[in-house]
Order: sequence, then C-alpha cells, then structure tokens
Amino acid sequence: MNRYRLLSAATAALAAALVVVLPAAPASAHTELKSTVPAAKSTTTKPVAEVTLTFTGLIKKPGTTIVVTGPDKTSYSAGAAEVVDKTITQKVDALPVGAITVAWRTFAADGHPMEGSFTFTNQVAPPTPQRSRARASIRPRPRPPAPPRRHRPRWARPATPRHPRVSYG
Repeated sequence: MNRYRLLSAATAALAAALVVVLPAAPASAHTELKSTVPAAKSTTTKPVAEVTLTFTGLIKKPGTTIVVTGPDKTSYSAGAAEVVDKTITQKVDALPVGAITVAWRTFAADGHPMEGSFTFTNQVAPPTPQRSRARASIRPRPRPPAPPRRHRPRWARPATPRHPRVSYG
C-alpha cells in the first residue's frame, strides 16, 4: 500500500503542477503584425507612395491609425488608412531623405487593441518643382493690338443730357 500512496501523491503533484503552468503559456490565437512594406529597418531606393502592414488575422477599421513621420518630425500620412481583411495601407506624401518612423494602432477582429512602430531609411529625395516651367506658366500672354480709334462726327456721338444752370440767389 505504501507504493500505491506514493505513486498517487506523485501523480496528484504532477497534475497540480500542470494546471498551474499550462495557463501561463502564451496564447497563440492573438493577431500579430506579420510583415511591413517597406520592411522594418530596411533602406528604400525607390520612391515610397504608401506603407502597408499585414497581420496574421483579421483586423477592424474603426480606430485604425497609421502616422508616418520624417526626420523633421512632420507627418507625411495622406488621408485615412485603408483596411482590407488582414492588411492596412496608408498613402504618404513624398518622403524626405532620412529615417522614417511608422507608428500604428489597430484592433483585432476579437477587439484586442494592438499598437507598435518601426523605422526604415529613405534614400530617395522628393521631387523638386522645375522653376523654368513654373515661370513660363505665370508669364502673361501678349494682348492682341487694339483696333485703331476712328473719329466719329459729332452727330454720331451719343447725346448727353443738358441741364440748365440753376442759380440760387
């Protein structure tokens, strides 16, 4: 009987340990950020028109925001983020050269809030307006010459009303 009690006690202790330890394991059912374009910590050599985040599960549009800032701490996000299933796309204005930070916040389909940020380096200078074309469009166009003035005889001129001179006094 001694062996039986010892084996039962060991089995009970092992079961109790499993009950305590197993719930502490991380849940793998939560939606997570899977990938980004441009990739985090990458360097871009082509102009960036949008930033895309892809997640492992469905996400909700309400409350989703992405803020893309340049080294000058100015936001380059253009309009609201677009959400389609597992993907968020944020259009951006022409980005300056340097470190670009992407800060995001969204909600998983189960309502779980998620947020994060990443950086990438932009090596493409934004286009500069060409001054010669801009000046050419501002120049006034020449006017056509005015027709020559013709003398009209007095009888062809419009009549002007004559008022008698009024004197008081």
